[in-house]
Amino acid sequence: LENGEHDLNFKKKYLKSHYGIHAITAYEIFQDNIFIGVGNKNFRNICKNYQDKISNKYNVQPIGCSTHPHQIWYELLIEHGIFGTLLICICLILIIINRFKERNINLINLMSLLYLLSVFIPILPSGSFFNSYNSTMFWTNLAFFVISFRKS
Repeated sequence: LENGEHDLNFKKKYLKSHYGIHAITAYEIFQDNIFIGVGNKNFRNICKNYQDKISNKYNVQPIGCSTHPHQIWYELLIEHGIFGTLLICICLILIIINRFKERNINLINLMSLLYLLSVFIPILPSGSFFNSYNSTMFWTNLAFFVISFRKS
C-alpha cells in the first residue's frame, strides 16, 4: 500500500464487491416486498429496476444483475418474503424434528443433516436454492436424511 496507508475497512471493500452489491440490491428489493416477496427466481428481473437507486444511494457502481443474490437468506427473503421464508423454514424444521422422533438415525442421516444445516450459514455465499448444483446437493441430502436405512 502506498504512503503507509492501510485500507482495512472491510465494509467498504465488501460493499464494492459483487457480493456486496448483490446484498445491497437484495436489501432494497426486500424493503419494497417484505411480506410476500417478488416471486421465485425473479431476482434477475426485478434487480434491473434498482440499479439507478443503488448507484445514487450507496455511491457504488452497479455491476449488472445476476440470476440470484448469491446468499441463500437474501434469495429466500426477497423472492418469498417473510411469509414464504418462514413457511420453508418451518417445513424443514418439522421434517428434522419428526425424523429425530423416529430415533432411527444412522451416520448417513447425520452427515446429510450436517450438510443441510451448513447450507443455511448466513455468511457463506451460495448458489441458487431452487436452481443450481447446490440445490441438487441440498435436495439429495434432504432425501438421504429422511430415508430410514435398515440393517440387513
